Amino acid sequence: MIKLKRLGILIAIFAIFLTMSMNAETFKHFKMTAQPSKSSIKAGEEAYIKVNIDINKYYYTYSFLDQTNSEGIGPTVSEIGISPNTSFETVKTLFVDKPGRKYDEGFEQNIDYYKGKAEFLLKVVAKKDVDFSKSKIYVSYIIQLCDTSSCLPPEEFKS
Repeated sequence: MIKLKRLGILIAIFAIFLTMSMNAETFKHFKMTAQPSKSSIKAGEEAYIKVNIDINKYYYTYSFLDQTNSEGIGPTVSEIGISPNTSFETVKTLFVDKPGRKYDEGFEQNIDYYKGKAEFLLKVVAKKDVDFSKSKIYVSYIIQLCDTSSCLPPEEFKS
């Protein structure tokens, strides 16, 4: 009975370390920074948040547009947003760098993707007064990183 408990504890510890190393592996392939255009804004005012990404040269991610083909097959759509959503209205506008385009044999269609460095500009409207230097505001970016032969599960990054 004691040996089974020890085995269970060892398996749980191994699972935790495995999960931590998988997250570290993903962050190794991707970096993101976010910078607001103003240090503070009043309720109802607009601001822009510049998001820069840098993807390891062996990986890429898909664009923000649905690329599902007629058979209902397509890549995971990248998503970007602001949290907590109590501070801002829904992101009004997203300006993006032009994505690359290539034929993907797995989806049997052309796909739009980002590789290397890219910049996105989010236009937001404050629901209440926001001081970016004091408030805990995050840009969340949900992406799926892929290389030439496989993809990692979609993951959310915050900056």
